[in-house]
Amino acid sequence: MSKECKTMWKMMTLLAAWLASGATLAQEYSEPLKIIGEARSVKAGEQVFERRLPLPFNRFLGAQGVLQPAEPVPGVVMVTEIELLAAFNDPNAVVVDTREIKDRVKGTIPGSVSMPYTEIVQRMEELGCRKPPQGSDQWDCSQARIVYGFCSSPVCPFTPTAIRATTRAGFPAANWRYYRGGMLTWEAVGLPVVEDDF
Repeated sequence: MSKECKTMWKMMTLLAAWLASGATLAQEYSEPLKIIGEARSVKAGEQVFERRLPLPFNRFLGAQGVLQPAEPVPGVVMVTEIELLAAFNDPNAVVVDTREIKDRVKGTIPGSVSMPYTEIVQRMEELGCRKPPQGSDQWDCSQARIVYGFCSSPVCPFTPTAIRATTRAGFPAANWRYYRGGMLTWEAVGLPVVEDDF
């Protein structure tokens, strides 16, 4: 049996044991999973996983950071490329790049809208919300659009930050779709990328 098969078998056995004990992965791994540069291994609880280095080239790699959760806020739906592509045919949907402009110009998903995570709450009108009345910080998002948010990679914190900020301001979590793979995955599967798009 190859080393990869043995590793997969061990992971499947561990997962089966967790499920049999009634535990969830979220309960087991309350600590953030840190992916740091050229570190040779990643520790998840007591399990240590060896990384394949050097990493394959990808301009959106962002290989350092904390692996982001699939559901940054309860109610948010994580999506794949299939759902993201379908969003471009939905008039009630908007695909939002939450990265800063300096990152977006290096390459983004064609047709996406730039709303950096630092600006998104001030721009919630573009997401179908109405400004809060004077003296309130809660937006009226009863007509909110479905927002597909992405950033660079699974370790990029920008979209989760945008999700948390907008939901605090009144945007419904159920209207967020989180493309966690971001530009790293988008480019890896060969989908088109446009450069110098503001």
